[in-house]
Amino acid sequence: SSGINAEYGVTGKDYIHKLVGTLQSKLSVIEQLCPSTNIFVVPVLPTRNRAMNEHIMYFNKLVDVMLSKRFPRISFSGVYGFLDSKGLLDSRLMRSNSSNDYIHLGNRGIAKYVAMMK
Repeated sequence: SSGINAEYGVTGKDYIHKLVGTLQSKLSVIEQLCPSTNIFVVPVLPTRNRAMNEHIMYFNKLVDVMLSKRFPRISFSGVYGFLDSKGLLDSRLMRSNSSNDYIHLGNRGIAKYVAMMK
């Protein structure tokens, strides 16, 4: 998920398309080498940072479309249950001891994430 941050080289939509293309290539190789393997792709979770969220949600949307077209048997859960009314990570799911930590889940958020993965 750190790859979807401008600090780590994400410069815009072109770079996000490149990331999704890389994911698609890797999934194709995995399917060719291990056709009976169950593959799970996990969406990038939202944050409290609006600019970062724009990249994250765009990435997740492209991955969802790519998977439904090219890899319909691969599971990809949505992250909308983690969002508040402003489209940011719901503050109730965050760590409560850090007011400037915009990305890490607290106990409640982790429990929700685990439930999503089951």
